[in-house]
Amino acid sequence: MLLRQLYLAHLDEEALDEALSIAEQMVRVGPMQDIAHHDRGRVHVARGDLRKAIEAQRLAARHAPPSRRSFHSLALAQFQHFAGDSEFSLRTLEKAQRWSLGDRALVRGFRAYVELETDRVPEGLEATRRALNASPMREGYGQFVLGMIAWHLGDKRMATVHLRVFLRKNASADKAKAATLREELKRARKVLSQTESD
Repeated sequence: MLLRQLYLAHLDEEALDEALSIAEQMVRVGPMQDIAHHDRGRVHVARGDLRKAIEAQRLAARHAPPSRRSFHSLALAQFQHFAGDSEFSLRTLEKAQRWSLGDRALVRGFRAYVELETDRVPEGLEATRRALNASPMREGYGQFVLGMIAWHLGDKRMATVHLRVFLRKNASADKAKAATLREELKRARKVLSQTESD
């Protein structure tokens, strides 16, 4: 637990080399291997190295107990999609959906977003949006997912609403969170700049 607190402190200070070193120590000695690998992946995301983030997150999913498999599989799918591997992302999301319980609405929502971004037509899209809107997951990462879905559907007003909330909650949050959400924050800002210039 002490190592993880040290890791988070380094991440918050944007001391990424030190955070990575601590994450690697946690992998070697920690009892929660999945969390240690996930933390290592977060550092790689903050460093902009999605390939290494994917490798670390794969190990997180492999070592995860059943209760955390959907979480780690969703994170892996996110990294794969942002790295341009949408086919792998969709395959990983199938696994995440099989394991999902409390986060099923978010997993389905992210799948719909990936499908829309790759010019597919998601099955049951409106039901997916309603379920995510009604889910507790809506308040966190769900705002990003709902905003990006709205953007791809041409609903600029709802895209703006959701993505502004997402940015307000995350862009000025602790530095560790902002660093590990760098791709989502970049995409949200890009969409908002386009909606606001129209």
